[in-house]
Amino acid sequence: MGKSAFTSFFSGTMGFLFALLVFFVGVPILICSGCFGTLAFVGSQIEEEQQNNSTTINRPPSPAEKNTANSNDNSKANPSDQSEKENGQRTWVSLLKESGKGSKKTVSFKVTGSNTTLQYAYRDSSGIGASIFQVAVHKASTDAIADFSAVNESSESNSDQTRLRLNPGTYYLAINAANCDWNLEVSEYLDSSDERARILIEEENLAQKEKQKLKDTQREDKAKEIIARRKTVEKKIANLKEELKDLENNVKRPLRTWKSKDGTYSISASFVDSKEYKTVTLRKETGELLDVERKQLCNDDLVYLAKTKKDDDAIAKKLNELPNTIKMLTDELKTLSK
Repeated sequence: MGKSAFTSFFSGTMGFLFALLVFFVGVPILICSGCFGTLAFVGSQIEEEQQNNSTTINRPPSPAEKNTANSNDNSKANPSDQSEKENGQRTWVSLLKESGKGSKKTVSFKVTGSNTTLQYAYRDSSGIGASIFQVAVHKASTDAIADFSAVNESSESNSDQTRLRLNPGTYYLAINAANCDWNLEVSEYLDSSDERARILIEEENLAQKEKQKLKDTQREDKAKEIIARRKTVEKKIANLKEELKDLENNVKRPLRTWKSKDGTYSISASFVDSKEYKTVTLRKETGELLDVERKQLCNDDLVYLAKTKKDDDAIAKKLNELPNTIKMLTDELKTLSK
């Protein structure tokens, strides 16, 4: 009985001690875990917000993109404001261009701490897609690694660009490449305070001015061509209308002497029409119409009729074509006048 009481007392004591241990050790752990979790969550939110702000505000345009906004502004600026505009312009300046087939270290290049990008491209030369292309950035003065893995790829081929977050200083690239041909370029987005950028900006502005000047010249030349073409079309329309009017009025034939085949009969009349190549209608000076059989006419009259028929066919063709041509030119003139 005494042993049972001792056992109960010992078990109760151990249970109590175990409960104290859990309280004084487990609860702080839970509290710390909760704090660390909260801090991690808050930190991740802050970091995400900073990244978003950086992406929204500080993301540089691609070096392949031209500074069209600044160029457009400068094309509209007054010459007296040009220097002031240039001071606000920025452009991509190439700091380094390299190419190769294997691993190498590049020459050093200097950055100001502005937006710096690395553009690269590589293509597998093994034939089995076993290429490796890695780029690390080192400080030139100490060989310390500034970016251990600016690029780390292993595929058949790729071309892309990445931003290098570098402080002002001088750097070089260490390329680790296998089974591929590669090329790369480092560029920095600089304003006109940098001499290299200033020269490029001046060249871009000059090119923009020349481009605008060429556009203006082409526009003026085009306007002159339209004016000249409009005058030409107007003249053509006037001439064609006059020709059409003459053809439509060419129904009166001149008076001529018609003779019989045996030469015993003659008459002064104008040709009117020929029906089915058998009968010829003539108009006397008095206006009276006379029908004569073709076979009764002399050879000179038959030659005249053949020539007249040929002329009539040409006139009929023109009478059919001229209105369409005049309409086409009139439509063109309306377009040129817009």
